[in-house]
Amino acid sequence: MVDLGVRFSLVSPWTSLVVGGVYGGTIAPITGFDHDPLAYAWGLGGGSPTVTAAELTSDAGGWRRRLGRAEVDVATAPETTWVSRVSDTDEPAPRAGGGDGGLARAAVQRVLETRESGPRGCYERRSIVRPDLSGEMVVEVEVGADGSPRGVNIVRETVGDDDVRRCVETEIRGLPFPSTGAGGGTVTVRHTLSFQMPEREFGSRRQCSDASRQDLEVRRGLWRERLAANSGVGGAISVWRDAQRQCELSNWRARRTLLHMMIGQSGGVRGQVALYRAFRGNAAVADYLRRVILRNVRSPSDVDAVRAGLGLDVPVDWSLFSRLWKQNTDADYRLRLVRRWLEVAPEEMDLRLRLLSLLEQTDNLAEARRVARELRADPLADARVRTQVGEFWLRQDDEPEARRVFSELVERTPLDPWARRRLGDLYRAHGWADDAYREYRTLARLRPGDGAVLLLLARAAADGGRVDEALRLEQRLSESTDPSVDEGAAGMARLWTTVRLARLELDAESDEMRRAIRRRERESGALRDPPAVFAALTWRHPDDHPEMLVRYPSTDEDVGWEAVDLGGEEFGLYASRVREREDGEYLFEIRRDDRDEIRDIEAELLVITGLGTDDEQVSRVPVTLSRETEKRRFRLEGAAVTEVPAT
Repeated sequence: MVDLGVRFSLVSPWTSLVVGGVYGGTIAPITGFDHDPLAYAWGLGGGSPTVTAAELTSDAGGWRRRLGRAEVDVATAPETTWVSRVSDTDEPAPRAGGGDGGLARAAVQRVLETRESGPRGCYERRSIVRPDLSGEMVVEVEVGADGSPRGVNIVRETVGDDDVRRCVETEIRGLPFPSTGAGGGTVTVRHTLSFQMPEREFGSRRQCSDASRQDLEVRRGLWRERLAANSGVGGAISVWRDAQRQCELSNWRARRTLLHMMIGQSGGVRGQVALYRAFRGNAAVADYLRRVILRNVRSPSDVDAVRAGLGLDVPVDWSLFSRLWKQNTDADYRLRLVRRWLEVAPEEMDLRLRLLSLLEQTDNLAEARRVARELRADPLADARVRTQVGEFWLRQDDEPEARRVFSELVERTPLDPWARRRLGDLYRAHGWADDAYREYRTLARLRPGDGAVLLLLARAAADGGRVDEALRLEQRLSESTDPSVDEGAAGMARLWTTVRLARLELDAESDEMRRAIRRRERESGALRDPPAVFAALTWRHPDDHPEMLVRYPSTDEDVGWEAVDLGGEEFGLYASRVREREDGEYLFEIRRDDRDEIRDIEAELLVITGLGTDDEQVSRVPVTLSRETEKRRFRLEGAAVTEVPAT
């Protein structure tokens, strides 16, 4: 029966045929037949049950392309489609000029790009009598400080028609340019107008073909043959013209089908951008092509091509925006600043995220919800964008919407280990430990043998109240290397075990429980070469990056603070081990770098003195760093931990 089920596609890793089973029961896998769909690529991207999921990647940046490759290269870094426009250096960008950082030039450029319908109408009207017209025009426009055009010149053109040239100059002079505010000076901008007719030529007779009366599938095959005979973007446009002239594109479904085939014919993203520019005169087609092209972005070079070809990359000096942002922390001022720059760069992701944050701070919640929905629907929204949008909905007490936004991290890339970890980290940060544990289990299938995954499973299990399971996982990991090694996943497991046992000891309600915890400490190896002072800072959120610094009694005045030497951001823990305690006070300082986030950094400082001795003392201090709090300082004197002013 299994053989028949496989032969006729009745049985697969997702569907089963059980004889004599119980409805709703659990059936054990059949040895030699059943395959875990998360561990093996059952028919995905040309894979088979003999191809592991880790082999279905074609580039180091992610798991999106479904092409096989010989070497396994697991994604360990997030996809990035945008950068922060507020930097630490604030050095001027060499490509932008003017005291306003090129903002006036960009504003004029945007008017020329968004108001092409007037100049394009000149070309289309002239095409009625001259259907052979095509080419480009490079227009130079000089705009005064009051927004009036001082001069319009055709620098270079290949259209070769004086009527079109004069009409374009007249149309551009009538455009409503913004006030440049350039101190009484002028702004000069060059813009390229591309004129070609992808639609049926005006005045030509429409001759409907026999294929226009056939089903769409028949026309699809005919279009495929035409596209194979006419390569490149120019050939694809000629196929569109012929189909339009022969009545084969009678509805939007047919047009969308042919456009999709033309995109595949255009080659890479750069060819698709050229196709988009050819259809800019057709708003509906251009909008569809734009959305499809954004969904096809796969590599950093594709991002660059899209940002340049679709007008997403605005040539302004972002260091000026960074300085203006930092010089005033008032939310209303920053909101006006972001709105002004969004007029010039409406697609800039960093500005849109800042707008969302500022609208929430100023209680413009209706507009904030609209911006959040637009960000979620943006094809260039990466993991960081979805994280901020999901947490916005959490702050609005809309947990179902937040969960939907978070889950989209893995819906599009279910075999991406980084996406699985990111989703698990977000679930754990917001208190959904069981959901985080489920994602980490999936991650363990995608990355078998990875010790860091065991550490994540232990953290999720502990957050879910299963501390015993967490300790077993950490002990299994710590025993995989030499006990003297403090680095890597095994070293982090020992640090986390020390932290967990100390927390258990603080929460112990009886001496019997404390004795049991001591026995567990000895069994786990946490008391092997115990330090005199152990300090650890732990946190949950993957985007929180607190710093932990320490000043020892013997630290020289010119040295100041020293960074702790154990732990890391990816493990959610920083720690310091002092083997021999000096006389005097120890100071621990917790700092927050990024203060633009609305979310507070929630962490915990744990200090243990005399670990494993009868004089052992454990101090646990919750640490909250809000947007107004840059750092907090704590002093260890004797066995007591107290907070002192941070100057």
